[in-house]
Amino acid sequence: MTRNRVILYGLSDFSSITIYKVDDNFYLKNDEYVYKISAGTEFKSLELVSDADLLAKIN
Repeated sequence: MTRNRVILYGLSDFSSITIYKVDDNFYLKNDEYVYKISAGTEFKSLELVSDADLLAKIN
């Protein structure tokens, strides 16, 4: 995320996407899945979140 931008590829429906900030980390929620977003200049795969405590904060 540079200059407050998030660039996403491969998603067909952007209407169900929400971005959250928890403990100085950013997370993207797409329907029932939550992914961690890493800042940087390189394109990276989304990291699927499985931490139950973190998911409870977001859901």
